[in-house]
Amino acid sequence: MVVADVVVAVVMLSLAGVISLDSAPARGVLYAVARWRHRRWRARRGL
Repeated sequence: MVVADVVVAVVMLSLAGVISLDSAPARGVLYAVARWRHRRWRARRGL
């Protein structure tokens, strides 16, 4: 659902803002989240 995706995005951005005091872990978290969301996005479309 679009609403769920928006909520997840907002939560991740707020977490990134907190973690961004140390940028390397924040980059790792965002990269992992981006990979997970991309994988879920592809799975949703049966690719």
